[in-house]
Amino acid sequence: RIDVRSYDPRHARTLMQLAQVEINAVAAKRKEKAPSLHELVLAYPGSDIAKTACDEIVAQFKIIGINCVLRRLMPDEIRPADSEWDLLYVDCVMAEPTIDAGRLLGSDGLVGSKLPHLNLALRQLAETTSWNEASIRLQAIHQIVADDVTVIPLWQLVDYLAHRPGLKGILNEPVTPYDDIEKWRLESEVN
Repeated sequence: RIDVRSYDPRHARTLMQLAQVEINAVAAKRKEKAPSLHELVLAYPGSDIAKTACDEIVAQFKIIGINCVLRRLMPDEIRPADSEWDLLYVDCVMAEPTIDAGRLLGSDGLVGSKLPHLNLALRQLAETTSWNEASIRLQAIHQIVADDVTVIPLWQLVDYLAHRPGLKGILNEPVTPYDDIEKWRLESEVN
């Protein structure tokens, strides 16, 4: 089980101040000017939901003394082509973790992780032959990501599925819109 990191802006601000003290001490020892934290750039896709979430992230950074500005991605961009950004907000659906974990975290994925132990764990996950083994591999990957990778899962939005009242056989909580479609029936066909 992986403990959830608690929300504690005072602790975050204290850690930032301690880091700055250490940076200043190292710079003084080297007789150099201490670097300061620059304004962060948060890139995000153009959806209203992403914009609202990113506005809240900027507000939370401000609480702990970090300046952050938003950079809206072009409609065809998944991530900026240049390096003029620090953080990337991604709308990501993890419908099938055994497949989607590699697409998100792997060396060829969105994160582009170069961690050998993470990429090994992802390869081992891809080679699993049972759900029990896959579950164990996913838990190991979850731990590696929690320890070593800068991915911040914010929240999961609940998807809704609308259908006409006479359609029967739809699952109460489908994973995808067409789960068990072969069992769907119009009410007139059921009677």
